[in-house]
Amino acid sequence: MRSPKTRWRSRAWLGAFVLVFGSIAAPRALTAQDAADAAATERAAWPCRDDGASREFDFWIGTWDVYVQGQQAGTNVVEPMLGGCALLENWTNVRGREGKSFNWVDRVTFRTPRWRQMWVDDSGNTLDYYDGHYDDGAMRFTGHTFSPAGDSIPQKLVFYDVHPDTVRQVFEQSNDEGESWVVTFDGLYVRRR
Repeated sequence: MRSPKTRWRSRAWLGAFVLVFGSIAAPRALTAQDAADAAATERAAWPCRDDGASREFDFWIGTWDVYVQGQQAGTNVVEPMLGGCALLENWTNVRGREGKSFNWVDRVTFRTPRWRQMWVDDSGNTLDYYDGHYDDGAMRFTGHTFSPAGDSIPQKLVFYDVHPDTVRQVFEQSNDEGESWVVTFDGLYVRRR
């Protein structure tokens, strides 16, 4: 049996333990400031999630069947990545050929945030689109590719936000330095269910 002095010491240690560790673990009511601090921390950790410019191209996110003149041309899976700061496009045509694009808001090259798209496919074709901006229901890019001789060929790329389940993608190319334009691809995206 313990002596009264030993029991007192045990209770004192227990009381000190509860006082120190109980106050650490004890929940307290969250204040409005706590909620604001948590929201600010979340925004700092994931800056693109709530950024208006980074959300402009969200209408393209999804799994799509793509048609040209009523015939299926391929499928496209467009997914957000890097905390909502970029989109990854995964294209497969009906013959199994593949291409990918990386899309992001460029905050360095332009005075105002503008979208960029870098494309490469399994045939070695590359395209560089820049100055992308959402205007009048569409994401509009300018860009260029190169001819086999190394000449720069001006390009335009527009994604029309037709409906939550429909996007129209139109590529145009100029062979006379922008004097006239020829449509090289006009595809209708239908969201896969």
